[in-house]
Amino acid sequence: MLLVFMSWTLLCPLQESSFQQSMDDLKRMVNREPESAIQLGKQLLETCKQNGDRHNQAHVEFRMASAFLRVSDFDAAMNHIQSCRSLLAEEPQVTLTIGCATLEGTIHATQHRYPQALEAYLVGIEFAKRNQLPENEADLLSNMAIVYRRMGDYAMALSTNLASLEIRETIDDPMGLANTLNNISSVYYDLGNLQEAYVYLERSLDVKRGIEDPRALSIALNNLGTVALELGQLDRARDLLTESLALKRVLGNKDATATTLNALAQVHIKLHELDRARELLDEAGVLSAELNDPSINTDRNSAESMWFRANGQMDQALSHAVAAVDLARPLGNKKRLSDTLMALSHVLSESGQHDKALEVYREAHDQYVDAFDEQTRLQTADLQSRIEANQKTRQLNELKHDHQIQELELNRKVWVRNAWITGLVSLLLFVWAIYLVRSRHNQRQVNQQLERRVAERTADLQAKTQALANMQHQLTEAAHHAGMAELAMGVLHHIGNALNQVNTSAGVLLEQLHDVRSLELLDNIAVALKENQHNLDQFLSEKPAFPSALTRMAEQLRDRNHGLVQEVVQLREGLVEVNAMVHDQEIHANVQWATETLPVSVLIHDTMNSHRHMMAAHDIDLRIQGDSEATVAIQKLRVQRALFGLLQHIVGYTGQIQGERWLQVSFRHNSDQLLIDFQHPCDQLNQDQIDQWFHQNASSDKQLGLHNCATLLVEMNGAIAASLDSGRVHYAVQVPIKVTTKEQKYV
Repeated sequence: MLLVFMSWTLLCPLQESSFQQSMDDLKRMVNREPESAIQLGKQLLETCKQNGDRHNQAHVEFRMASAFLRVSDFDAAMNHIQSCRSLLAEEPQVTLTIGCATLEGTIHATQHRYPQALEAYLVGIEFAKRNQLPENEADLLSNMAIVYRRMGDYAMALSTNLASLEIRETIDDPMGLANTLNNISSVYYDLGNLQEAYVYLERSLDVKRGIEDPRALSIALNNLGTVALELGQLDRARDLLTESLALKRVLGNKDATATTLNALAQVHIKLHELDRARELLDEAGVLSAELNDPSINTDRNSAESMWFRANGQMDQALSHAVAAVDLARPLGNKKRLSDTLMALSHVLSESGQHDKALEVYREAHDQYVDAFDEQTRLQTADLQSRIEANQKTRQLNELKHDHQIQELELNRKVWVRNAWITGLVSLLLFVWAIYLVRSRHNQRQVNQQLERRVAERTADLQAKTQALANMQHQLTEAAHHAGMAELAMGVLHHIGNALNQVNTSAGVLLEQLHDVRSLELLDNIAVALKENQHNLDQFLSEKPAFPSALTRMAEQLRDRNHGLVQEVVQLREGLVEVNAMVHDQEIHANVQWATETLPVSVLIHDTMNSHRHMMAAHDIDLRIQGDSEATVAIQKLRVQRALFGLLQHIVGYTGQIQGERWLQVSFRHNSDQLLIDFQHPCDQLNQDQIDQWFHQNASSDKQLGLHNCATLLVEMNGAIAASLDSGRVHYAVQVPIKVTTKEQKYV
């Protein structure tokens, strides 16, 4: 007994695995090998009945119904559908219920029982809506649209397809979306609105290019190429149909290949590529003879008629056109029949049979009017407008819904964030409270320790602070003495240079004064003249060279006197330079550059009087013009230092001029500037030389006076400029001032 149980437990999984494999094979063979699927289905039905597996039995019944539909055994298919529904009544399955409704509608539609087909599809749609299955609902709507199209009710076909499209656009079903777009284009094509059909086919092709399904892509290419052909876009049609033909040849679909060959042949005929069209027609003829499909034979005869007509063989063209009409009549497609009749009327007209052509043309027109009357056109346009309005409304509602969802999500995030913040703050407060309670116990001891350590550190810091203060005082004194020493060294260096010049001049002067040879000669001459004062005429006649010797002696004394004067002048210049240096150091000592209030004339006269002795030593005549008694606020020492430097430069240059030497100073002022003009003569200079000479002296450290003047004026926001006019050098000095009162007496 144990052995039997173990054997059963080992075999059960194997049997279940084999049954599931058989179910998968059945599903796969329904479309490719329907007859084999029927045989396998019978075996699986017996197995399910023996095992009492009613769930899988319903699936097998459904698959067998699909297989019988493929072999056109409609009665057997309906029987299996009824069996499946009986099983579903005991154990409902949503997918199979909708599938049974779809199969039943397809069977009725195939047998041209269109009302029954629509009724079956409506049952499936209601069931899909109740169970919220939008994809199945869209599929059933598309099937209903196909039925309406076959019935010639294009308004309902378009309405149903647009409803299916509205659902497709909200779900992720690219193949279903592409098929629905293709169905809509077919309705517009039947209605004669080729442009709208072309637009929807373009959209369908774009979707199918993103799907790895060569068969679906080949169909989309063929449909779009056919519409492009009728719109006259021949190059576009050729490209699309050529690509479709290549895919269909790879897939081995003979009927689809024949259809595309006929359409592509028509394109080449219209492009006047008749040889290529003949090759395609011959290939299509072989496939048409093999398939014997009325629709394909209709297209082939239409294409053959076009080819013979293009070659001028009107008898053959007429024969094929008549055959196309005869094949199109039983198909029930009024649009196709109208097109073939229209082609026949053209052939008859070109053959000279105008009465017959007119009769055929009227029949073609009647078929076209029946296919698409004015009322249908208006209903279709109105329906399309309402569908577009509904789509816009739905999009607006979706945007509002998305906005509401975003607001709700934002509010939720804010609430969650606030909850987290509140929880964290509460936790922190709780921890902080525990910390305070625990730390308060040790706070007094810590405070006492800190107070003791602070007292110790305070005493230590006071001692160190006192030591640092003493050290700072010593360093300050040392730095002060060092600065004074450095300043003294600089001053002594400059004064030493000036005193060296004074010492040299004094040495030369002393050496010349000690030379008494001229005095001894004068003494000898005086003695000789005194001795011969009574007979000077005789003495002079005896000494004819005596007068010329006196003349030469006078010249030597004059030259010697001139040399002594020059040495005395240099000695005085050295002393003046020493005096100026001392004065500069006095000004340097006043680092505050205090602002004083005094009359302008007092400032000018005090400055010039301090240099009168230096000008007198060089025989320079000083002339001052200006009598303003206005009182101004000015940095007196700073201005005087600048003017001292300029006067030192002017005196040094003017003292070397041969001829009249003079210096004219004029001054005036405005609201914020004191303007002082210095003029003196110059010798053999032009304006360019004056500019170059002034720039070099104003920017060189070697010319102490003019350099200091320019530097100080720039520091005070003042300025100095030089120019040449009629043999005179002009120095224009600008000094910033602040006028306090006018004509105020200075005490």
